[in-house]
Amino acid sequence: MAAWALDPDVRLQDFNHVMWTSKDGAPAEITSMAQTKDGWLWLGTPSGLYRFDGMRFELYQPPAGSSLLNSRISELAAQDNGELWIGYVRGGLSVLRQNGKLEHLALQDKDNLLGGTYTLALDTDGSAWIANGRGLMHFSAGKWRRVGEESGFPGVRAINVLLDQYGQLWASNGEKLYLLDRASGKFRPGGVEGISWGLIQSPDGRLWSAERDKLRLVPSPAAGPTLPRKPGFNQIEGHGTAIFDSDGNLWSLKCPRGLCFVPRAGDSPATQLLPSELATDKFDQPWQMTTLTTNLLLEDREGNIWVATQAGLERFRNNKLIPARIPGSDGFLSMASDADGKVWIADQLTGKAWNLPMSGTPPTELPLKIYTVTNDINGALLLAGPRGIERRRSGETKDEIQDKTQMTPLPERSDGKTVDEVVSRLYDDGVNLWVTLKTRGSFVRRNEHWSSFKEAGLPDGLTLAAVAGKGQIWLGFNDGSLIFYDNGNLMKYAAADMLGIGAITGVQAGQQIIVAGEKGIVTLRQGRFFRLQLDSPDVLRNVTGLVTTSNGDHWFNGARGVVHILQADWKRAMENPSSPLRYELIDVLEGYPGEAATGTWMSTTFVNRDGQLWFAATGGIVRLDPAKQRPQARIPKVEIRSVNTEQQRYAASEDILLPAGTSNFHIEYTTLSYAKPEQVRFRYWLEGADRSWKEAGARRAAYFTNLGPGTYHFNVMASGEDGMWDTGTSTISSVSFRIAPTMVQTAWFKALCAIAVLLVLWWLYRLRLRQVTRLFDIKHKERLAERERISRELHDTLLQSVQGLVLKIHGAVRRLPQQEPMREVIEGALNNADNIIVEARDRVSSLRSVKNCPDLASALDKVGQSLVQGSSIQFDIGILGEARTLHPVIRDEVYWIAREALINAFNHAQATRIDIGITYTSREMRLSIRDNGRGIPDETLRYAAARSHWGIVGMQERAAKINAVLRYQSPDKTGTEWTIVLPGRIAYEGNEGHTVWQRLLKRA
Repeated sequence: MAAWALDPDVRLQDFNHVMWTSKDGAPAEITSMAQTKDGWLWLGTPSGLYRFDGMRFELYQPPAGSSLLNSRISELAAQDNGELWIGYVRGGLSVLRQNGKLEHLALQDKDNLLGGTYTLALDTDGSAWIANGRGLMHFSAGKWRRVGEESGFPGVRAINVLLDQYGQLWASNGEKLYLLDRASGKFRPGGVEGISWGLIQSPDGRLWSAERDKLRLVPSPAAGPTLPRKPGFNQIEGHGTAIFDSDGNLWSLKCPRGLCFVPRAGDSPATQLLPSELATDKFDQPWQMTTLTTNLLLEDREGNIWVATQAGLERFRNNKLIPARIPGSDGFLSMASDADGKVWIADQLTGKAWNLPMSGTPPTELPLKIYTVTNDINGALLLAGPRGIERRRSGETKDEIQDKTQMTPLPERSDGKTVDEVVSRLYDDGVNLWVTLKTRGSFVRRNEHWSSFKEAGLPDGLTLAAVAGKGQIWLGFNDGSLIFYDNGNLMKYAAADMLGIGAITGVQAGQQIIVAGEKGIVTLRQGRFFRLQLDSPDVLRNVTGLVTTSNGDHWFNGARGVVHILQADWKRAMENPSSPLRYELIDVLEGYPGEAATGTWMSTTFVNRDGQLWFAATGGIVRLDPAKQRPQARIPKVEIRSVNTEQQRYAASEDILLPAGTSNFHIEYTTLSYAKPEQVRFRYWLEGADRSWKEAGARRAAYFTNLGPGTYHFNVMASGEDGMWDTGTSTISSVSFRIAPTMVQTAWFKALCAIAVLLVLWWLYRLRLRQVTRLFDIKHKERLAERERISRELHDTLLQSVQGLVLKIHGAVRRLPQQEPMREVIEGALNNADNIIVEARDRVSSLRSVKNCPDLASALDKVGQSLVQGSSIQFDIGILGEARTLHPVIRDEVYWIAREALINAFNHAQATRIDIGITYTSREMRLSIRDNGRGIPDETLRYAAARSHWGIVGMQERAAKINAVLRYQSPDKTGTEWTIVLPGRIAYEGNEGHTVWQRLLKRA
């Protein structure tokens, strides 16, 4: 990136000057500097090699397994291929490759081949020339050669070596300059004799030999067109005497001390320059620099000038705002220009006035008493003095001024006295003259007559006004209201219409009405005001000056500094008022002194005829030249430096695996921006932990806690120095890393835990099943015992009594004659009684368990065989699988369900065949009863209870009681099939004690 040169018209004190010393982390005694292609600023010192990103100094740590030859660095040289060559005070030479590898080309051995390196240069063939304390050395094809008198270079040491844009190699031994003759391979005198401490080039490509306070032009033997110096010349290495910056300004260190500035010296046709005599500005006082012992100069690729001293590092760059430096002013200033383009300044408190030059020379104080200056609607200069208002159109001499001057008296006092007045506001709309007198309030002059605001029907509390056209003016008031005066007609806007911006502090009346208040800015569109939306609303707080330049850009002077809005961004915001307005804030980092002035009661922003912008602030007036502004700041690429745990630092270029158990760590990153690094903002996103981008502000590290094991992808991006973002992938830097799991975080451990939990749940389930089964057994035994008790009591009491009664009646009947008519009736009744007793005995028997017939199949076969006697119905029972012993409770309930189904089939189905099938598997027990009869009507099943079909209801109740599934099917109404299904874990006796593994072993 080409450097943006420093303004030659700016004094040293008006540049942005920042100093770093040891308290800021800067190394002391910097002896060499270079800026590599990746943007890093490298600093060589006796205590080691450092690099600087604009915010933090970092001691260079070589890759694992390598080290610098020693810590005393004497020379750094950045090459076009991205390499950094490193020379040492005690001898040796190293190269830091672009891939980060450190390689040693010459060791600090006992022969000390090189000695201390002063400067070096890479030749066009890739070989290297080194000027050092042992002479001029040439490194080619892996071999070293000392260049001496046999090659035309005399002397025991070499001070400088340089390869120019023509491919010519220059070398100096401190007494004479030599040029390498490519044809013969020998050096010849280069046209300059005497002490030479350095070789530098001006931007036009001319070569200069630098001494302490003298620069001598070196004649160029190159044929052909003149070429400018190579791009990046000033970044290759720091110079110990002087440099020409990109605009040809000369910066010199030996003049005789501190720093000297010679503007446009590179354009001089002179063959010799003496910086101490030509300097327009010097820093030669101890309070102006970290120390006056200056070592090196370097211009970086952004155009910043760096000065290395014994105490630290200093930087100079352009401020966008240049102070006017008005002596004796109190800050309550108004601005205007005359017909000749001169800028006039008036101090409302003192009545002093000045003319301001453009070149940075001190302003000229005028022999006039003026409190306020402004321009009328036609551009004439208005000067408000203590007794009247002077309208001046042009003129240089006193007579010319008088010929073109018109004086208007101030409003008369009610007491008729003539006293000096202070005019704090002054406006001319071409028809009316508007003024505010500091002690008497506001007045308007119409038709040669002054009227107070009250007499004119206007409220008090005027804060600021802006002329809109002939006879038109906007008036802002302290209560937040606004009035548009149009040739006697008033249109009023209440404070509520102004959307709560507070007291009016500024108005711009042009093609668009823009009104500023204490709390923001609104614009008038289609009869309504709309508020500007910014991501930082306080940027538009207390704006007291608004102006639009000829290119459509908007400039506001507010509490935070100057707000610059490009025409395209303004248009976009007007089309979509709800979207945030993009802007550039020019604040203290660009030389803004304090806040926008609020006590002048006039606009604090002014544009002169040449397009220069002037802003009045609490700390004075500053000037901005839009034509000389730095280009839009580039969006810097972020460099991820390391991933850091409490125990170890991992380079971002490695395949990073963080140790098991790592939950807290931080990632360091930076960006190489040197003009305003404080303004760069960062965003980051850790994929795998965050859902979206997070704002990091100016912080150059991201901290993470409580992260689990896994793979993560860290992304980071930066804004430009102007706050603009580019969301494209080209500006995003990334690094991936993994966190190893601990034993308890591994998948196999979690799987084992899951299995253990399942086993515990299964054991709890089995335990509960045993408890339920045991409780079921107890209740079943209690029920059986109760049924048997009832059976015994019925048999021993009721049935025996009835049987005895029947026997007595039988005895009585036998005594009756055979011909007795009642005998036949009584005998019939006794037969019925016998049948009832038989049925009752069967019922009593049914109350007892079927344990005397433990086999379910046998019990059901017995029932079927008893039912089939005396009929033509075929009955059969079949078993599938190995018969299993059923739990007694289950066996009894299934038996009674099946018995009811069999009896129903024999009595009501009109079937010719009835079959029973029993299936035993480990998973379930299934029993089905099928017939080929007429089936059961749907109404009978649906309304079984309502129609007193208690047999079916009982079957359903018994099935529900043992958690069995009872299903009925009657396909095509040609038969009936009842099916009972029970899970094996419930049906089989003793099954609750078997684990899964036991059953598997048993099955095997």
